[in-house]
Amino acid sequence: MSIDPAGMSNLSKVAGTTGGFMGEYNVKMSVNDTVSIGKNEDPGKQTLDLEKMGRALFKSRRTSSDVEWIFTADKSFSVPPTTSPDGKKIFASDGYRLYCIDRDGNEKWRKEMDSWSCSIPICGPDGSAYMWDKDKQLRSFRPDGSQKWKHDFDKSIQSSPAVGPDGTVYICTQDRKLNALNPKDGSVKWTGDMDFSGSPRPAVAKDGTIALVDDQDTIYKFDKDGKMLWKKKSPGKLNGPVSVGEDGTIYVPSEDENLYAYNPDGSLKWKYNAGHPLRKPPTEGADGTLYIGTFTGESVHAVTPDGKMKWEFPVGDLQVSAPVVGKDGTVYVSGYDQIFYALNPDGTEKWRKHFDVRLSGPPMVGPDGGVYLATFDKKVYSFGTIERQAESAAKTQPDKEEKDPGKIEILEKSVIIGGVELKKNK
Repeated sequence: MSIDPAGMSNLSKVAGTTGGFMGEYNVKMSVNDTVSIGKNEDPGKQTLDLEKMGRALFKSRRTSSDVEWIFTADKSFSVPPTTSPDGKKIFASDGYRLYCIDRDGNEKWRKEMDSWSCSIPICGPDGSAYMWDKDKQLRSFRPDGSQKWKHDFDKSIQSSPAVGPDGTVYICTQDRKLNALNPKDGSVKWTGDMDFSGSPRPAVAKDGTIALVDDQDTIYKFDKDGKMLWKKKSPGKLNGPVSVGEDGTIYVPSEDENLYAYNPDGSLKWKYNAGHPLRKPPTEGADGTLYIGTFTGESVHAVTPDGKMKWEFPVGDLQVSAPVVGKDGTVYVSGYDQIFYALNPDGTEKWRKHFDVRLSGPPMVGPDGGVYLATFDKKVYSFGTIERQAESAAKTQPDKEEKDPGKIEILEKSVIIGGVELKKNK
């Protein structure tokens, strides 16, 4: 039974042989969870599993829209954060420094940049963090914050870095090259030549192949050893990076309002017309559904793996971030309207949170399901999972009854279930 609302009254509570529960209680709750109900000969009275009910009530009071913690930096954040592979560290940059934050919102370390950088920090499989600095320099930091290496290029860096499954670091430079660096020492493994400069960040597939576009609307694919497998002129103007799906499909957003899907061999798989220009690549859900935000259409589209519209959700502003997908299938998206949205997999709204400041691009979902969002008022917000919030509450308030959400306490005139008191009718 889904308990939702305005009030269920005169429910008889029957709990095994514990006679202290007998009696009638007026129940007014706002719980969106399923609670087991047993059969009863009297249709006006039902038997509730109180332990399950207690856990449901406990869970309902901690929705994922609750802010778990807020971290404040010295300057405004203009790029989204990222996490380490184990989810225990969050990396965020305000352009002048790289911050490392632990899962509880505490600063572990910070590193000053030599000049302002718009690089999105990236984390490798060994926990190393990467960020470019001084226009032509890529820096690598160990998990403890010490500098691992730095690499100076001859020409300006034109993209945030990307990391392959084996830890290889990929970055584009103004001399029309895709550079592959050894994660151990920053030495060059190989360089791939392009016809024009490549601006957007490369996208790395599970098999180690790399896809990217240049600033003249050409799509490239390289193998993990730097050999160009193919290049193809896009039908429409490109103004953003690409993404690669689990099966190797390359997704290319275009200003001509189409999302193009290319097979790994470069042949066109399908195209989807969103009705508005596209500048951000789609994100793929566990079932293969693609989620993409329009640039001027004020909406998020869900697209099936074969290129058909699944649903569309309106977002109240001109530009929409690239959506991200949580472990439970929740779709998170932010807009320039200063609202952070959480959508159910079916396209209905789960919750929204209003901010008084502009949001710094898309959120980041960690491997443990935690959601992180940076803003222009110098803050990183953590929207921890319900389980993580309960864990955090147990740490900070170890003596509270909430340590056992299923605990039932019998009082003279009421029963407390999962921290919610139900008073007996007179």
